[in-house]
Amino acid sequence: MLIQINNETIEIDDDKTQKDELWGIINVIVAKKNTVLGYLIIDGKPVYKDFDNYFTENPETIDNIEIITDPLKALINDNFSTVYKYLTNAIPQVNIIADEFYRQPNENTWMKLIDLFEGIQWIIESVIKIGKIEDIENSILDYGIWNQYVQSVGELSEMIKELESPMVNKDHVLIGDLLIYEIIPVFQKIYGTIGLLVTTEGSENVS
Repeated sequence: MLIQINNETIEIDDDKTQKDELWGIINVIVAKKNTVLGYLIIDGKPVYKDFDNYFTENPETIDNIEIITDPLKALINDNFSTVYKYLTNAIPQVNIIADEFYRQPNENTWMKLIDLFEGIQWIIESVIKIGKIEDIENSILDYGIWNQYVQSVGELSEMIKELESPMVNKDHVLIGDLLIYEIIPVFQKIYGTIGLLVTTEGSENVS
């Protein structure tokens, strides 16, 4: 079996390799290249997700796997850009949600709050994932600004905990207050720092 990555071909022994081991092998190869997996081309067929399931569930013999990777810096910058765009829309949306809680929240209001929680959780998880990169200092535009960003996102984690009690008790006014006076200021702080980390054509910041 042949595994190709970045114009390099690696041959592995089919007889000694079980299909459920392939995913682990590919992860090791990608990690050694200090890059991130984009998708796979298996015997000419693009596979974009559930890679491990594909290996264990497909009975046919796999002869060739091409690993398509995303350059690390580009992937990180794409994440920063996505967070920046998310906050551009989220900040005014939080104001709307808070206003609805001050008035009288309905089912749609609660769904908006859940969506907001999911967005915050995604930001937190993305920071954790990027923080685990071995060469993070050389993979972002400004390491000092990155640390400010990490600290601000950490504040969001604490605020999620603060919101749990008023949500359980359905204290609508307190929920509105926390959204206006806690979440929005931190969102604005994150928005300012993340804008300094996003690069355009590899050199310019988002303005």
